Amino acid sequence: MSRDDTGSFVGAVILGGIIGATLGILFAPAKGETTRRAIKKEANRLSKQVEKDAKEFVNEKIDPVIDDVKEKVEDARNDVDKYVDNKKKQFASRLAE
Repeated sequence: MSRDDTGSFVGAVILGGIIGATLGILFAPAKGETTRRAIKKEANRLSKQVEKDAKEFVNEKIDPVIDDVKEKVEDARNDVDKYVDNKKKQFASRLAE
């Protein structure tokens, strides 16, 4: 996942929300106070939705990376254990000579 992908996704969601809110206002005119309340309510809803979608998107991208890192750490740990065991055996055989 690149930052460009994340930025594009979030940007598209925000742009879609802005376009939807604008069209809603244009096609359903109301009193100023009513319109301001509607805009505020929609902005809050959109903000929460963007946050939720962004978290889900990031988690979908990060979870496989975390799993991959855990696997590589475990492989490295096993390699170190094998190396240490080998060195112990070499040391023990030298002492036995």
